[in-house]
Amino acid sequence: MVKARNSAARSSETHILRIECPDEKGLIYRITQLLYQRQLNIVGNDEFVDTQRQHFFMRTEFAGACQPAELRAQLQQAMLADVSQRYG
Repeated sequence: MVKARNSAARSSETHILRIECPDEKGLIYRITQLLYQRQLNIVGNDEFVDTQRQHFFMRTEFAGACQPAELRAQLQQAMLADVSQRYG
């Protein structure tokens, strides 16, 4: 699940990205790479893996102009593309 929303309390240019999905190698790299490629600046990041369920959780606060729905779609596409390249 990928959620991106604008945080009006901080600034119209500050956003919170929350991701939860099955854990696998490279998730943080793929997510932060996509933000970097879109010239978005990460100002805070926390991640956690539930090792019993092998489930990954990440919360990233970032700054920069973006469209949350577009970013969500790009993240989902990037994550699915990576899976299909490895297992396709």
